[in-house]
Amino acid sequence: MKRIISRYDNGNYKVVIFDDGTKIRFNDKDCLIPEFPESMDMKISNYCPYNCPMCHEKSSDTGEYGKILDHPFIKTLHSGTELALGGGAVTYHPHLIPFLKQLKRQGVLPSITINQQEWEETKINHLINEGLIYGLGVSFVSFDDEVWDKILKIPNTVVHLIAGYHSPEVFEYFANKGAKILILGYKDWGRGKDYLEKHKEGIPLRISAVEEMLPTLFTKCKVVSFDNLSIEQLHIRDIVGEEKWKEFYMGNDGQYTMYVDLVKNECAKSSTSPDRRPLDEFNDLWQELKAKEE
Repeated sequence: MKRIISRYDNGNYKVVIFDDGTKIRFNDKDCLIPEFPESMDMKISNYCPYNCPMCHEKSSDTGEYGKILDHPFIKTLHSGTELALGGGAVTYHPHLIPFLKQLKRQGVLPSITINQQEWEETKINHLINEGLIYGLGVSFVSFDDEVWDKILKIPNTVVHLIAGYHSPEVFEYFANKGAKILILGYKDWGRGKDYLEKHKEGIPLRISAVEEMLPTLFTKCKVVSFDNLSIEQLHIRDIVGEEKWKEFYMGNDGQYTMYVDLVKNECAKSSTSPDRRPLDEFNDLWQELKAKEE
């Protein structure tokens, strides 16, 4: 049975979030236009020792940490706002735990995305047991049953896979484990652009292979979700049909969500948007995006 982990009023509608990640919006209007972003992708670090070939932020072992403690922008966040914390190796940030405690006091709901190589059972379990994160995303690097069986036992854990980069065997591996997966679109951005130049033929073939596997993934995986880029690349609207599309589609980039970079103190519609603004222009950009939706 699903368990409700959060209820909040997001401006002109209400949101309920369940422990499996399901989100339901309620209101009395035909059009939902939030007064502030429902969720944000938030980069808090550009440090990462792993040099992942698909990192669109080009995080490295010389990258900087964002100055996140008592950040004036964080103090403006509304209770119930969901934050997907990422950018580099998040758990290496020296101020991560006090930052998460600050978010908890404000009623903000953070999740973190880690690299598989970043996995440390004791550290992650501490964050979960203390109620400091409500979701965990883990990016696949290699097959390791011992590690993945431990990771997948954690409630509300989602495996992050990239269409065009990860092979069909990787998708099949997690389908057979009944995992929750998030399929990300291939980003021609950062190191992804460099990787694309070397694998121009292979990437479209792998995207097509994932599209062909979708019926199997829908059947075997506990949850299959998509970012907006993969929705486009995998033609999800055509596959699921208009009825389910209207039921499940969570909105365009910039409609309910925003991107914030606390390393450079910038904001944007999404992490791949070239229109980056100073963070003190966040509200102006949000109002512009809302006006376009209206």
